[in-house]
Amino acid sequence: MPSRFRRRIRTAALVVAVWTLAAAIVAGAVPDLALPDDRAPRERTRVVGAVHMHTVASDGSGSVDDLVDAAIGNELDFIVVSDHNSQLPTRYEYRRGVLVILAEEYSSPRGHMLLLGMDSVRLGEPDSLDLWAQQTAHRFTEEAQLTFVSHPSGKRPWRDRTLSTVDGIEIWNADSEWRNDGVVDWLEALTLLPFRPELGMLALVDRPAENLALLDSVLPQRASRATCAVDAHARIPITRDVLIPFPSYGLTLALIHQHLSLAEPFTGDAEADAKRVFEALARGSGHCSIGVLGDARSVRIDVEADASARSREVRVDLPAATRDARIRVYLGGVAAHEEVTNQLRWATREAGPLRVEIDRNVRLVRRRWLPWVVTGSLGDARMDETPKPESPGEP
Repeated sequence: MPSRFRRRIRTAALVVAVWTLAAAIVAGAVPDLALPDDRAPRERTRVVGAVHMHTVASDGSGSVDDLVDAAIGNELDFIVVSDHNSQLPTRYEYRRGVLVILAEEYSSPRGHMLLLGMDSVRLGEPDSLDLWAQQTAHRFTEEAQLTFVSHPSGKRPWRDRTLSTVDGIEIWNADSEWRNDGVVDWLEALTLLPFRPELGMLALVDRPAENLALLDSVLPQRASRATCAVDAHARIPITRDVLIPFPSYGLTLALIHQHLSLAEPFTGDAEADAKRVFEALARGSGHCSIGVLGDARSVRIDVEADASARSREVRVDLPAATRDARIRVYLGGVAAHEEVTNQLRWATREAGPLRVEIDRNVRLVRRRWLPWVVTGSLGDARMDETPKPESPGEP
């Protein structure tokens, strides 16, 4: 072996060793981000789950039981499995205490969408835009109780920006989050992943600005709900037959959580409990959270209307130990109020849809504000006529 080649190998090995040691030191110095567990006893009407994930039935690497294992490890109450184009009725079952909803992610010419509560098997829709435009518009969505746009601004953007034919959108999608980061974000993530994988994943999460802007543009005209998606695959394809099962289902299901406030507690009847989940999603009763930044089960976000004063008061209560949280209230898509606090009371007489975003100021390799909790609309004030849908054949 030529001496020059041996020197290059030794240099490369030295660089890797130094980087590994430095990364281990940096990762070890990152403080625990979890909040002290000062929660009151869990309310039976508040549940936490994960939405949108794939198994070997489409482009995932594991089974439903693997997803249940991940859900149990993250103390989740329910999961929504949505393999591509299954064309089957939604199915419901409990597995080891976890409510499993087997739904569908449908690939249409407009983009991808989650179909929840399909009651019957349907015929496949044409893939051609020309043929699509000749069909009775959106007839298949009438068979679903709820429809959500998947990754509306991600790898396959949703064509109809009025959102006039769906119930809502995914404001967070973990798979999209890992595709929109820059060099600095990836360097931070790669530094943390070998030693603190959950923090490495967190380094690639940021505010879903495009999706929130889309939601805010629609809310003054019509009600549109929001959910958040893990879009878990647990696979990185290397070749046609070789893949790496990363990020694991456990890591992904730890990242983004869907919190719901149910009208009635779970009963143990899978179909009845799934309907409670759908009803809460349809009401917009809940919030999304980044689980790695702290358990958001005890976060309370409400709007109280005062008819006599013709005002609304936004009320936000965080765990008492929260000292690094910034609460922002958005009115009509514009940031109207901001406080660094764990308890907010803010009133307004202005009409318009309200949303809340909560960030935490934390240090990974670098210190920055990271999104922790995001809500959809907290009230659909002054909703006008629904806009005319775009033609399905238009780009």
